[in-house]
Amino acid sequence: VLEGVDSLDLTGKKVLDVACGTGRFSRLFRLKGAHVVGLDLSRAMLNQARDRQSAEVYVEASALQLPFKEGAFDIAVSVNAFNHIPAYETAIDEICRVSKRVILGLPHRHSLLLLAYLYRILRGWGYLYTRHKATRYEGTPLIYTFYFSTNELIDIFRKNRFKTLRCSMCRIIPFPYV
Repeated sequence: VLEGVDSLDLTGKKVLDVACGTGRFSRLFRLKGAHVVGLDLSRAMLNQARDRQSAEVYVEASALQLPFKEGAFDIAVSVNAFNHIPAYETAIDEICRVSKRVILGLPHRHSLLLLAYLYRILRGWGYLYTRHKATRYEGTPLIYTFYFSTNELIDIFRKNRFKTLRCSMCRIIPFPYV
């Protein structure tokens, strides 16, 4: 993600990390001089981010209803999160509403191999995953995953009056089956 934004001067920029988790990316942006707000639905994840001093402010909230004013941030970032939200379009609408620039790190339909190894491990632990919002498995933890096409993302961002730029430095690294 940072390779894709290396040309940006982040010094003093207000950055929102949506679904920040343990704060890995929040911390990287903060180290580049940004004022970072880490947001996550999970208090446990925010506590880990706080322990790592990943951001300046921590907010427990849903990506579907961001508690910020329109255009409050210079940049909003989310890595590997919106693909797990069944209402991903609402989440993208919200991140566009509160920010002037958006950076999303998402698996797409051509990067299925990237996640194959992870999902194989999770299945071994008893998890099942689905690409369909309505699918339910009785008594089994569920991981919802949606793989985006480039056109789907462009359409969602265009609707939000955002221009989509491709990152020439983005790479697909497939993991081997073990």
